[in-house]
Amino acid sequence: MNNKKITKIGTFVIVVFEFLIFSMTWYLDYNDRMFRTFRQEGFWACLFIWLMIYLWLCSLYRAFSFASTAVGETVFSQFISFGIADLVLYIICILLRRGFVSLWSGIFCVIIQFGFACIAVIVVKRILMQKMIPSKTVVFYGTNYNARTAEEFAKRLLQKYSHMFEIEDIIGDTSDMEAVGNTIDQYERVVLLGVNYEHRKAIAKYCIDTHKVFYFVPEIEEIIFMNCDTKNLFDTPLKRYSFSNERSGYRFAKRTIDIVASFVLIFLLSPVMLLIAIAIKTEDFGPIIFTQKRITKDEKVFSIYKFRSMVVDADNVEKYGVRPTTENDPRITKVGKVIRKFRLDELLQLFNILKGDMSFVGPRPERIEHVQKYEAELPEFKYRHLVRSGLTGYAQVYGKYNTSAEDKLKFDLLYIMNASLFMDFKLFLLTVRTVFQSESTDGFGEKTL
Repeated sequence: MNNKKITKIGTFVIVVFEFLIFSMTWYLDYNDRMFRTFRQEGFWACLFIWLMIYLWLCSLYRAFSFASTAVGETVFSQFISFGIADLVLYIICILLRRGFVSLWSGIFCVIIQFGFACIAVIVVKRILMQKMIPSKTVVFYGTNYNARTAEEFAKRLLQKYSHMFEIEDIIGDTSDMEAVGNTIDQYERVVLLGVNYEHRKAIAKYCIDTHKVFYFVPEIEEIIFMNCDTKNLFDTPLKRYSFSNERSGYRFAKRTIDIVASFVLIFLLSPVMLLIAIAIKTEDFGPIIFTQKRITKDEKVFSIYKFRSMVVDADNVEKYGVRPTTENDPRITKVGKVIRKFRLDELLQLFNILKGDMSFVGPRPERIEHVQKYEAELPEFKYRHLVRSGLTGYAQVYGKYNTSAEDKLKFDLLYIMNASLFMDFKLFLLTVRTVFQSESTDGFGEKTL
């Protein structure tokens, strides 16, 4: 039995059992309370709604990617998926009943679902690990990489996916296609890093002809070109670039959502913000709020608000220099460690969103000094300022705090060039999972400074 069949069977078993657990709970404890008539029709309608929400969230959170994600991450993705689906149906029950409904049966349901998810994911993962044989892989790198950076890339890939890749060779010369072809014949997968267009095209053609799996890191221009529309104006195909965020309807809807949602969240989270403020003040009697100049849409400078998580003079350039936060940074306070771990220090940015400095979703705003530095190295970095900065974004969901400036830019451009309300909604939901992943808030190692 191959890996795909194991994954499909595991997916089927988990979906069926999670669905049955919810169905039994719903039938025994909630259905009759909701529907005095049409009990059967209402029951099946609710189950269908739950199943659609659950499957969509599982797809969004990659909750069935057993081979490529860690057990804890997969289980957590399952937990969020059935947890949100359960919650939505519970809210529907309250609305239809027009009154409070006991939550205890729902809590018991979630506990059973979580327990089964843990067992099932561990079993499927263990079977896959026993069956999976890493593919022999060769890495080719070009002018944008050197031997050291290519080796670092390989190390990062193997840290998480050593069960999928076995990198046996890293080669920097791609000019001799005959030699390159002979090398590729010895491997199952090919990875291309910074290889120039002509060589990459030749290697890709060879991989396609020989049915080899290959991966490549896209250039910034290629990400921008993804947004091009196909125009069949005459007998020659044309690609037309049009900046998608110029749509007035999208901008109006996005801003309306930002205003309404930020106002509601400020009201709901005000007790939490009050407790954080008291904790910060109690620890060292310093200021509660930290402000810093950042750059947003059209390179406008604004003051970003955060709960202070570091010592009072942590932003002193003369004392510490212009530097990002490092792992185990001594400047971080005790309260700061807690609120940074769960990103609670960012809550005050709801006021930035309400004011219009930021949006809920968009590229994270950078400091003026960092923008100047990055634009000197990457002139395309200015493209991030085509849209309003965000509380969360593509780079925050798929990258880490210590992801390189170029890779963050590529992530942000993927968002900017394909932005939509649906994508905003997806990224916002994905952020829920990201908040609980420690690697996404890792500081820079000293080597990156």
